[in-house]
Amino acid sequence: MSMPVQYAIEGAVQKSGDHLRLSVQVSDLQSGAIILAETYDRDVTDVFALQDEIAMRIVSAVSIKLTGGHIARDFTAGLDSPNAWEHLLRGINHRYQ
Repeated sequence: MSMPVQYAIEGAVQKSGDHLRLSVQVSDLQSGAIILAETYDRDVTDVFALQDEIAMRIVSAVSIKLTGGHIARDFTAGLDSPNAWEHLLRGINHRYQ
């Protein structure tokens, strides 16, 4: 079973002595929107620690956007009419009363 790719991550690395500059961009391939674009400047003492730090920052920065977007899209699929939205909102209100 193949699934279409929705997100892409790309980047670049520049090195000068013991200094690294990393540029990272995460894009939504379906909409063309850029989810994250950041640059990291670091002195390299432990390249693996640097890799872990950047990976964790990327994951924490985009996880809410990616997960939230999927949940919202799945949750509201098929709600094309005002009546459908009204019923959804009434149901949510009833659930939390």
